[in-house]
Amino acid sequence: YSVLPNEYGAVAVAMLLGDKSAVSDDTLVALKSAGIYHLFAVSGLHLSIWVLGVFSFLRKLGLSARFNSALAVLFTLMFMALTGFTPSVSRAGIMLIVLMLGNIAGREAHSLNSLGASLSVILAVNPMAAASVSLLLSLGATLGIVTLYQYIDKILNRRLANISKRSFRKPIKAVLSVFFVSLCATVY
Repeated sequence: YSVLPNEYGAVAVAMLLGDKSAVSDDTLVALKSAGIYHLFAVSGLHLSIWVLGVFSFLRKLGLSARFNSALAVLFTLMFMALTGFTPSVSRAGIMLIVLMLGNIAGREAHSLNSLGASLSVILAVNPMAAASVSLLLSLGATLGIVTLYQYIDKILNRRLANISKRSFRKPIKAVLSVFFVSLCATVY
């Protein structure tokens, strides 16, 4: 709030942490009318971006992968607490923690195992979560990405290898990857 005063800071905090308490009613109504109110819904994607940023920053400092993973676990827990342990953030947080614990143990974590472990923890804490449509949609989308995209990625790599200029391959793959990841999530 000190860096971005007034409504600007309130909107930034709402977008980063989901806390809309300082955003004025007029702004909330305007965002709902514009159809972009969902920007205030903090999701697992937010957490993943934050953790990736923290992990990358720590790696640039030359810290070991195990130490980075331990700090990423602590950051994930803090972020989950800051956002009130919302279901979407908790699902992503548990999955990220499982992945990072694999790094700490010196084992490569498998995404499907991490997804299963996070689902097990969520259901152990709240068995009624199995009836949650948001959990089922989130689980299905993640399952689609984890299981289908690996095959699409191999095909993309083979097809893009035919492009003679290497400088074109990366941006083309980035655009196609966004499309196909979304498609995989939607299919499931």
